[in-house]
Amino acid sequence: MQMFFDCCPPGFEGDRDILTVEVPSAIMDEVAQYARAIAYEKGVKEQRILNDIVRKSIQTIENQSYDRKNRKTKKW
Repeated sequence: MQMFFDCCPPGFEGDRDILTVEVPSAIMDEVAQYARAIAYEKGVKEQRILNDIVRKSIQTIENQSYDRKNRKTKKW
């Protein structure tokens, strides 16, 4: 399944950045089940929940540090 995600805030007048996320069907089924359960609980549309899942995932990955830590012990 492909999801198209608009990376620009509402009301933005400049060039749009659209992100295409391709999710394997096996994973999408599981994500859709979570989205349906949350949508039913919160009383909102499932598509909104799916968009929030993608948006929050992207934000989490952007904020994650991938710096390699020095694991060697210093020799004296």
